[in-house]
Amino acid sequence: QSTWGDFVCVSASVSFMHRAPLTVSNGSSKLKAPTNFKRPPPIKTDLPAKSTTPGSTPTSGSSSASAKAGVTAKATTLRSASSVATRSATTTTGLANRKRKADAADLVPPIAKKSPRSTNTTPSGATVPSVPAVSLEVHQEEEAKLQALRTELSHKQDRIGDLNRRKQELFAQVTQAESNIEDLIRNKEDLEERRKTSLEMHDMEVDSIQSQKDMLEVQLQSTQLQLNQINEDNQRLEETIHGQDVQMKDLETAKSNLSEDLQLSEQQLRDKVTVIGNKKDTIERNKQRIKYLAEESVRDEEIRKKLHNMIQELKGNIRVFCRVRPRLESEKIDEEALHFAEDDETSITVAGASEMSVDGQREQNREYRFNFDRVFKPNALQHEVFQEISQLVQSALDGYKVCIFAYGQTGSGKTFTMEGGKGSQRSDLNKGMIPRAVDQIFASIARLQHKGWTYAVSANFLEIYNESVRDLLATSSAAADESKCDIKHGMHGDTVITNVTTVTVSSAAEVDPLLVRASQNRAVAETKCNERSSRSHSVFQLKLVGTNSLTQQSISGQLNLIDLAGSERLRTSKAQGERLKETQAINKSLSALGDVISALASKDKHVPYRNSKLTYLLQHSLGGDSKTLMFVNVSPLPQHAHETVCSLRFAAKVNSCDIGMAKRNAKFSV
Repeated sequence: QSTWGDFVCVSASVSFMHRAPLTVSNGSSKLKAPTNFKRPPPIKTDLPAKSTTPGSTPTSGSSSASAKAGVTAKATTLRSASSVATRSATTTTGLANRKRKADAADLVPPIAKKSPRSTNTTPSGATVPSVPAVSLEVHQEEEAKLQALRTELSHKQDRIGDLNRRKQELFAQVTQAESNIEDLIRNKEDLEERRKTSLEMHDMEVDSIQSQKDMLEVQLQSTQLQLNQINEDNQRLEETIHGQDVQMKDLETAKSNLSEDLQLSEQQLRDKVTVIGNKKDTIERNKQRIKYLAEESVRDEEIRKKLHNMIQELKGNIRVFCRVRPRLESEKIDEEALHFAEDDETSITVAGASEMSVDGQREQNREYRFNFDRVFKPNALQHEVFQEISQLVQSALDGYKVCIFAYGQTGSGKTFTMEGGKGSQRSDLNKGMIPRAVDQIFASIARLQHKGWTYAVSANFLEIYNESVRDLLATSSAAADESKCDIKHGMHGDTVITNVTTVTVSSAAEVDPLLVRASQNRAVAETKCNERSSRSHSVFQLKLVGTNSLTQQSISGQLNLIDLAGSERLRTSKAQGERLKETQAINKSLSALGDVISALASKDKHVPYRNSKLTYLLQHSLGGDSKTLMFVNVSPLPQHAHETVCSLRFAAKVNSCDIGMAKRNAKFSV
């Protein structure tokens, strides 16, 4: 029974092994016998192999052909290896099939022949079958065959694994060879491109040489023409020389005739010398007359200056001009707030200004009338305004200190009056008082040169911002902020600004860039009252030092043109933050200016000039050593009527001040 059971188990194992693919352990990896091995497709190549002659140098084409021939040989080797692997797999499959048939035959037990020897009888009479000895021997033989097949299968699988690895190596070599071929093809293309480029450059050089040759041929033809022209010129010169020889003979004849005429002319010259001597005496007498007239002209100029200053003194040292700005296109009003008399150019009436009653219960509208030295209506042009102050500007050339400043609420046209239009409004028609005064001064200097006067002119531009003095002629706004300027008054009425940029100018054209630079550095900002409000007081100073070579007289004058910041109420401007601080500083300085004017009007012994930087700077201009004029600028809008009245009241107080007679800075050198 045990023998039969072992036979059944071995047969089942053999059958199972034939049904499943066999695996053989080889170290850590397992090789599996392929059941569906396919022959790899042959490697295709379109490049024919070329052999190189021994001893010759291979070119790019021969190298490429050799590489392709090597690839073809390797591909052939790979195909042979694949065929061997295929045949091995086929042999293994046949052996496995034969083994399965043998196993199937072994599983069926042979039929025993009936023989008295084939049965055994038990004591009870039962018959027991005996196991035949032939089947056991057959099983052992088949087991040995199976073991041999397993060994052979293991060897075949190892061989197949080696062939597969060799196949992969050959595939890698083929891929590398194809990559090398592509590199060789690219190198060939690069060499071909270089050859084409070299040929093109060669063609270009040939064309260039041909062009040079053509140019040289043209030059040769031109040179030949010039040579021919020179030969013709030489021939003409020879003819000219011959003609000049003839003329020389004629000139010698004329020379003898001229000698006789020369003797006659010398006699006439002696007569004329006598006449010239008489005329020299007449010229000397005329020079003496001219010198006398020049001295008379100088004396007349001195008289004119004295009369001019007398006229200014009769008008008052502090004069006030009122100017009303025109309405803008965007400003529409139903009722005029300002009224002017038709034939009177010195009065203005403000209507519609509301005031609270004494008990504070109601508002009442009143009309206010003011009189000034001159009132300019909204249609007045810049040159008309300057015509009224031109004589005052002339006083600076005569050795006086002149101060002209503009006062008024923000948005009333002060900066336009003093500096003129900006941007699209910049034109000769809109030039302000500062550029017009500069033009007049240099025009007067040019006229006074023939009277012996020469002037040295220097200019500076500064501003007072938040009670600090800044240099507007600094190279940049940051440099202006860093400059620390201070105001100092001398013993003789001189005012000096420390750390300020002073520029010597010789013409009006040199002043214009200074005005532009100062305008860029000046502090401006947008408020509820004005979209471009000046947040500082600007001061333009022009110092004039003149000497007369005829009278040995020297004078020193100064022209101060000041644009004050606009007065505004906090409830109207609604300033906050930095704008609030600026507004408070502006109102404080203007209030200090009002205190100074009140002290001068009441002739107080103490005048509070030091209460602000502005009044301290204008100390000598307001204190009797200067000729002073103030523009009060007002707005025509009814909603500004209250501010207009305040400005006009302050201007009327200034107009009532009597600060004494101005002094002229002049001396004679010994």
